[in-house]
Amino acid sequence: MNYIKTLSVVFFLLINGLGEHGLPNFILIPIFLFQFCNEIFAHYEISWMSGLIPIAIITSLIIISFSRGYKDRYKLLVAILILCALETYMSEILQHKKLMFWFVFPSIVFTASSLILILKIFKKPKELHTTSIE
Repeated sequence: MNYIKTLSVVFFLLINGLGEHGLPNFILIPIFLFQFCNEIFAHYEISWMSGLIPIAIITSLIIISFSRGYKDRYKLLVAILILCALETYMSEILQHKKLMFWFVFPSIVFTASSLILILKIFKKPKELHTTSIE
């Protein structure tokens, strides 16, 4: 299951935006954090979205990476849903009609690996089989 988690996290970071200046997530997250820190320390008008998005993404990626199976299944589900929602917002998929390969392929792999991870983690753990002596 660790391979599926790693695959999901890596391909989430490789998803490109569809905008005019679409960047992969692994580049966009540090840019958002830098912009947020710069606005805080320079006392400009603070854009909370540029701070909340990368914090939510980093937290979700940590939750996915360190989830331990069946007992953390709901945390994992919420983290994946947060990543899907933020990716929809960040990639601007609702505003663009043309999809590019560099967006579609990582998105499909991320979605498929996340679904497999959810299905595997929601299976009930194998219960101990006890035999009774009759």
